[in-house]
Amino acid sequence: MSSTKSPNDTKLSSEFNTSNVTLEDVLLPARQIPRHYDLTFHPFFPKENEFKGYAKILVDITEKTSELHFHSVGLDLQQDKHPVRVRPFIVDSKSQPSTHGWTTVKSMKVDELFQKVVFTLKHDLQPGPYEVEFPEFTGVLNDEMMGFYRSKYEDSEGEKYMASTQFEPCDARRAFPCIDQPQSKATFSVSIICEENLTVLSNMPEIGREVHIHENGKEFAKTIFAQTGKLPTYLVAFVIGDLDYIEDTSSGICIRVYARKGQSHLGKFALKSAVHSLPFFSNFFRVPYPARHLNMVAIPSFSAGAMENEFLFTFRESRLLLDENNVDFSNLKATARTTSHECSHTWFGNRTTGKYWTYLWLQEGFARFCEHLAVDDQFPDWNIFTEYASGVLGTALDLDSLSSAHPVEVPVKFPEEINEIFDAISYAVGSVIIRMIYTWIGRESFRDALHTYLNRFVESNATTEDLWQCMEEASGEPIREAMDGWVKQTGYPLITVYQEKGDTGTILHIKQERFLQNGSTDDSLWKVPIWLKGAKTDKEMIFLNGREGSFEMENLPYNDWVKLNFGQTGFFRVKYSHEMMQHLHKPIREKTLPAEDRLMILSDTFALAVARKIPVDTYMDILSMYNEETEYAVWMEISGQLSELRALLMPHDNLYPAFEKFLHRLTEKLYHRYGFEPKEGESQADAQLRNIAISKQIAAQNDSVKQKALNLFLSGAEIPADLKRTVYSTAVEMGKYDQVKAMYEKADLPFEKQVTLQALCTTKSPERIDQTIDYIFSDKVRSQDLYFPIAGLAYHEVSRDHLWKFMKKNWDMILKHIGKGNFLLAAVFKYATRHFQTQDEARDVADFFKQHYNKSIERTANQAEERIRTHAMFMKEQMLSFEKYFVRQVYSKEDLS
Repeated sequence: MSSTKSPNDTKLSSEFNTSNVTLEDVLLPARQIPRHYDLTFHPFFPKENEFKGYAKILVDITEKTSELHFHSVGLDLQQDKHPVRVRPFIVDSKSQPSTHGWTTVKSMKVDELFQKVVFTLKHDLQPGPYEVEFPEFTGVLNDEMMGFYRSKYEDSEGEKYMASTQFEPCDARRAFPCIDQPQSKATFSVSIICEENLTVLSNMPEIGREVHIHENGKEFAKTIFAQTGKLPTYLVAFVIGDLDYIEDTSSGICIRVYARKGQSHLGKFALKSAVHSLPFFSNFFRVPYPARHLNMVAIPSFSAGAMENEFLFTFRESRLLLDENNVDFSNLKATARTTSHECSHTWFGNRTTGKYWTYLWLQEGFARFCEHLAVDDQFPDWNIFTEYASGVLGTALDLDSLSSAHPVEVPVKFPEEINEIFDAISYAVGSVIIRMIYTWIGRESFRDALHTYLNRFVESNATTEDLWQCMEEASGEPIREAMDGWVKQTGYPLITVYQEKGDTGTILHIKQERFLQNGSTDDSLWKVPIWLKGAKTDKEMIFLNGREGSFEMENLPYNDWVKLNFGQTGFFRVKYSHEMMQHLHKPIREKTLPAEDRLMILSDTFALAVARKIPVDTYMDILSMYNEETEYAVWMEISGQLSELRALLMPHDNLYPAFEKFLHRLTEKLYHRYGFEPKEGESQADAQLRNIAISKQIAAQNDSVKQKALNLFLSGAEIPADLKRTVYSTAVEMGKYDQVKAMYEKADLPFEKQVTLQALCTTKSPERIDQTIDYIFSDKVRSQDLYFPIAGLAYHEVSRDHLWKFMKKNWDMILKHIGKGNFLLAAVFKYATRHFQTQDEARDVADFFKQHYNKSIERTANQAEERIRTHAMFMKEQMLSFEKYFVRQVYSKEDLS
C-alpha cells in the first residue's frame, strides 16, 4: 500500500531549514494545467470512518515531460491494485471526445514535505490534453475538521454522524488527488454514493440519482450533481447527513438553510440576512449573482466560523442557528455579519480569486468590509460602522502593533504558514485599508473600480497590482503609489501632532513613526491620508507624504478643538499635544464628537499608555471622563479596556482593591440608569448596556448587584438573553456550579451551550478549576468550542496557572483532541497565554514552544511571547503611575501601603 502523510504527522521541525525553499519549489509544475475533474466518493458512513473515491482529471500538458505531479495527503492511491492510468484526450471533428489506449505509470514517489505524489511515466507526454485516471483510492473520514471529515452529534434518536468538507486552504488534497492551489482553476463533476435515506449536497444542483443495492441488502444511492463553473479546489464541497431545511427566494434565487433534523427553523434569521445580502451585492458591484440557488448548512463540528464554498456555504451551528427570542444582541449581529461575509465571497474569492495565498487579503479584507456595508443597509439602526471602529479597526491596530506581525500581502509557501495568515491582519487590516480607499475616492468611484475588477478577472485570478490598476482607472488617483506601503510592509504609523497659531488660523505640525506595543519603533514610512475636522470647520483631507510636515489650516481657529482621523477611516493612531488633548475634553464629555471618534480617542490613549509613551495616570484621567457615556459601541471599547486592566492588576494586591473602587465609580451611573429591569420600548443596544453595567459592578465586588444576579438565577424567571452570561457566571461564583453544568449538558441551542460553558470557567475554586479543565477536554465539549472555555480559564490568575500546567503536561493529548493543522490550535494557544504578564512567563512560553515546535502556530507563539513581554514592561514601568492616580483619585496613600 502506498499512501501520503500530512507534514503535520511528519512535522516540519525547527531544525529543518525552509528558508531556502522558494514558492516555485512548493507549487506544482506550471506545465500541468487542470481543466476538469470527474469525482466520485463513496463514504462508508455512518458506521465506518473511511471513504473510497474515483477521480479522472483532464489536464493540459504545455511542454514535454515524463512526470505528473498531484497533491495528496493521507490517501491510499491503491497503486499496487488499481494503478494510475494516462491517455491522450482528443476531440474529433464532431466535437466528441475520442481517446487512445490507457498507459499505466512506471513508478510513484511520495514527497511528504511538499504533500504531493510524483508519477514517472513509461513514455514522455508531448504537449496536449490528457486524461489521468485514479481508478480507486481510499481515505479516512477524520475527526479533525479538515479535508473530508465527520461530525458526531446526538438527537432524540441517539448518536448520529454528518460528513462534510473543509478544503480551505490546502485540504482538498486530503479528499482526492488534485492540483490544490488557488490559481489552478478547473470545472468539477461530483457524484456521491451513500445510504439512500440521507440528504446529499454539493456545489451544484442534483441532476440524477441511481439506487444501488448493497450486498448486505441495504440501499445505497448515487447522487449526481451538475458540472460547476471554473473553481479552485478549495471551493469544492459536499455534505451528507440526516438533514431538513427551510427556504426562501430572493430575486428568483432559491436560498435554503439546512441543519440536522429538528434544527433548521433556527436558521430563519440567517436566511433573512442572505435574502437581503445577495441582491444588495449584485446591485453594489453591478454584477449579477451567478446561480439560481444557494444552500447554507450548519455543521456540528466546524473549526472556523463559516466557509464560502461555491453556492454551498458551511457554518458552525452557532453562526447559522439561533432563536431570535433567546440570543444576545452580539450573537445576532455576528450571525448577520457572518452570513453577509460569506455572500460577498461569491464575488470576492469565488468569482475572482487571489493568484496565490499571498493575496488572501483581496478576499478576506474585502469580505470583512463588505459584510458591514450589507448589514448597515439591512439594519441601519444598528450603527454597525460605529462598532466597526472597535471590532475591526481596533483589532487591526492591536495585532499590527506587534513586531511579530506580518504584512497584509505576505509571502507564504507551506500549508502551515498559509493557515496562520487567516488572522486579523488579512481580515481586519485588509478591511481597514479597503475602507481607507473607499473614503478617499468615494463610493461611486469605488463601485466602478470593483465592477471593472470583477469583470476583468471573472473566473480568473488577480493580484494586488490588478486591484490598484482598476482603482486608478476609476478614480484618477495615484492608488498604487499611496497604498503599496500599507500592504507590503508590516505595521502602521503613530501620528504625533501639535499646533501653533498662524496668521489666519492654525498650523498643524505632524510627524509619523511606526507604532509598536513594545515601545520601540523603526524607519518605516507611509503615505498617510489624514481626515480632520475642527469644532467649526468641515471635514477635509490632507496627505502626509514624508516623515513630517506642517499644514496651515486657514479656517481652523487656534483655540478650538481639532480631531485627526475624523470618522476613523484611517489606519493609524494619534498622539495629541497636551494642549490639543485638553481642547478635546469638552466634546468628549458633551458627546458632540461622533461616537466612533470618542471611542478611538480612548483606544489610542490606552495603546499609548501600554507602549509607555504616556503615563498611565494620564490615560486613567481621560477614561474617567467617560462615566456619562451613553453609546453602546463606546462602552464596548471601555469594557474591553477595563477587562484588560483587571487581568493585569489582579495579581497586584497593592493596586487591585483601588482598581475595584475605580471600576465601581466609573460604571455606577450606567448601572443606576439601566438596573436589572428591561424598560418598555428600549433598544437592543440598551439591553447590552445593561449587561455591561451589571457585569462591571459585579467585577467591582458590588455585593448588592451580585445578590440580585443570584436571585434572578434562582427565581426560575426567564433571564434576558443579554444577561445570561453574567448571571450564570455569578451563580457559579456563588456556589451554583453543578446547576450551571447541568444546564450546559441539557442545552440544545448553540447560544445556551456557549454561555453556560463560559460561566463554568469563571469558578475560583482550585478543585472546580481542575474539574473544569478535565471536563472541557472530555467528549462533553466539542473541540471546535474549546477556545471559549480556554479564554475564560486564562483570564483569572489561579485558573490561568492551572490551565497552563495542564496544557504543558498534556500537549500531545491536546494535539490529538483538536487536530494539529486546523485553525483551532492557534486560537487555543493564543487565548491560553493572553494574560501572562511576567518575563518568567514569557520565557516559559518560549521554552515550551521550542520543545514542542509546530510550524502551524509559529507566528502565534512569537506573538504570544511578545505580548507577555509587553505586559511585563508595562506593569514594571507604569506601577508608580498607577499608584499616583489611585492615591489622587480613589484611596489615601495609607490605603495603598
